[in-house]
Amino acid sequence: MLDKDKIIEEMKKRPGMESIDLESLYQDSVSDVMDFTHLTLEEINQLAIESIVKDLMAFRFNTLNVEGLTS
Repeated sequence: MLDKDKIIEEMKKRPGMESIDLESLYQDSVSDVMDFTHLTLEEINQLAIESIVKDLMAFRFNTLNVEGLTS
């Protein structure tokens, strides 16, 4: 079962993530999972996908403000 508060607290411990809106990253990540799996929020909450949500949050964090940049 997804525990939003626990996931957000764990993500705050990562370098640089304490100063951003983790609530928004969490909501966007859960929304992505719902879109990809075609499951409802209630169905998603029953799955053990904490690590997937945290990975998506980290990906979203790492791509903040890099739109349009090239190497």
